[in-house]
Amino acid sequence: MSTLWTPYGERPVPDPTHRPGGPAPTAGPAHEHHEHDAPPAGPATDRPGTRDTDEMRRALDALLSVPASQVVAELAMQLRELALVHLAGGRPGSTEAARLAIDAMAALTEGLGERLAPHERALAAALAEVRLAFVQATAGTGQAAASGPGAPIGNPGAA
Repeated sequence: MSTLWTPYGERPVPDPTHRPGGPAPTAGPAHEHHEHDAPPAGPATDRPGTRDTDEMRRALDALLSVPASQVVAELAMQLRELALVHLAGGRPGSTEAARLAIDAMAALTEGLGERLAPHERALAAALAEVRLAFVQATAGTGQAAASGPGAPIGNPGAA
């Protein structure tokens, strides 16, 4: 049985191929069937008006109440964190992974600009910070693509 993530936790998703009273579907190689995997007792969860449907509706309403600009700003900050983790990691490929995360953050931050208000200034400052961290981490390695303060970090051959 698969699950659906909601802000209120994982919720089981009924298998549409399973017929009540019939044999249970076989588990795939990535999931072993256990007795505790049985569907919850009580009313079916796929009919309108049931408790699980009502909870999913409330979860959707909660998600829709958050401004899209806030969600995009949070994503941009997660990209910043990803870049910093890769810069600190020092593993093969980490520099390119950091570069990709920074370029994605720049695409969101600079591409959407004032549409991300009221987060625009904080995102611009965070982007400048992570770009500087990239340049400092790659100084002397010949991997830094920045040609000056605020210059995009990207593929040097893509100009």
